[in-house]
Amino acid sequence: MQQKEITIKHILTYGKHGAMGILTGTGVGLFFSYVIIGFILSINSQILMNSFVLVRPLQPAVSVYIFIFAVYGAYIGYIFEGKEKAIHLSRLGAIAGVLCGIAEASYVEWTRISGEIGQLSFFPIILAATGLIFGVPKIKNMILLAISGALGGMVGYGIYLLSLNLSYYLIYLKAGLSVVIVAILLSVLAIMIPGAFISIGMYFSERTTSLPGEVPRFLRITRNVGIILIIILLLVSTLFSLGMSNYGSTSSSIQVSSDINEFIIYVPIFLDDKGNALNMYDMPAAKGTATTTIIDTEHGKALKIRGFGRIELNMNQTHVRFIIKDSQNFFDRLKLSMSNYVRSEALAGRQIDAWVYSETEGAMFNYYIKQDSGGGRIMDIHTEKTERLSKGWQVIKLLGTGIWYD
Repeated sequence: MQQKEITIKHILTYGKHGAMGILTGTGVGLFFSYVIIGFILSINSQILMNSFVLVRPLQPAVSVYIFIFAVYGAYIGYIFEGKEKAIHLSRLGAIAGVLCGIAEASYVEWTRISGEIGQLSFFPIILAATGLIFGVPKIKNMILLAISGALGGMVGYGIYLLSLNLSYYLIYLKAGLSVVIVAILLSVLAIMIPGAFISIGMYFSERTTSLPGEVPRFLRITRNVGIILIIILLLVSTLFSLGMSNYGSTSSSIQVSSDINEFIIYVPIFLDDKGNALNMYDMPAAKGTATTTIIDTEHGKALKIRGFGRIELNMNQTHVRFIIKDSQNFFDRLKLSMSNYVRSEALAGRQIDAWVYSETEGAMFNYYIKQDSGGGRIMDIHTEKTERLSKGWQVIKLLGTGIWYD
């Protein structure tokens, strides 16, 4: 039925069903994608396993997107214009799923191989491409739905970032159940919004709606199953993240031994973006007899260690982790005093020159510091061997190492 006048009722109807459609497709898509992967991995066939390895980067993304957008297209198509439209939009959704899945998987694989961390979010781009395909064959519809998809993707991605930031902060505060509730509610909202935007775009491009009084029974069942599946999957992933280090941490270990009764040394420390020493240096855990003080020297701030015999100092500090920036940049604002430390150089495994002072001759020295972003990157800086310190100021070599993890 053609509509000559834009009405809030029609817009809300399209938005509501678009949100339900994308939520249904996401639940079904994620579930069946995991089933397919699990089935392949469970089969004891070398041919299938080799084939799976070859398409490993593509398979999850393509299968997820095919299910999501095909189910989404079928859902909103059937509700508003019946079976014929449902078939048409489900086919377009499947095509969009294949293309978007290949594009995202190729980008992710490139970042893995190259070692570069992607700065680009594919979420708005994928939704824009999906809207473009749903508008085929009319150019006007393609442009309007691409814009709708991009806007929905940006808003949805913003809510997704908000969800992660709040979740990480609540985990840091040990908020327990609040993390689960916030993560699930905001994640569901982030999924629903792009579907609503594209569906509303369809209303503006076609100006048609049947404003159904009741959703058909088989669609209600499909919708309910999809929503249940997505909530279960979100619950499992949220609970899993609770057991992981979703906040950053810095830890350090310093070992000193001397045949002379007393020794005093100055060693480099990590400083924040304001030039202040990290809090972990205030009260290190000591094995042996030792006292520490943060001092200013001619080469910068240092940790002054006074000890007897053999001592070991251990320090640790956690940092609230926000994921607006990727893990490679998370600790860029921290600097290692009394050194030529550059984080990117340390991550690449290059040596760092650092000043160390000793008031006595012959103290044996080991230095180790580690930073974990909580998001896939660990960097440690350490002495390659036990250093024998001379009296006075000297430069020692520290080695940086960067490690990726999933």
